[in-house]
Amino acid sequence: MRSENTFGVRYAIRQNKNKRKDYSVFARIACNNSPERELTIKGSFPPEDWDEGKGWPHLRTKELREFATHLEKLKSRLTAILQESKYLDGRYKIVTSANFSFFLYSRPDNQVTTSSHDQ
Repeated sequence: MRSENTFGVRYAIRQNKNKRKDYSVFARIACNNSPERELTIKGSFPPEDWDEGKGWPHLRTKELREFATHLEKLKSRLTAILQESKYLDGRYKIVTSANFSFFLYSRPDNQVTTSSHDQ
């Protein structure tokens, strides 16, 4: 039996359109078959440290392993927010990629940006 509620988080790297032409890491969130939304996780990320096939940083250094742990924790947190956000005011709430940002940014403990990892 196929579930009607779907949720997924994928990580990707993309070249920015700024003068430096550096790269940023994004979380691509898909929820309940709505179009994906992107959240910037880290700017100025070296492309040689990213495994495009796995959608994950190479684990060559301690900093990259810590960043991979951070990405895993973020994915868990996003999943928890989804579960908590389904029921608001005692009513079932359909969560989509479009309104997922509302749930993420409206939480008092919000810490989406990774200032400890940004350089």
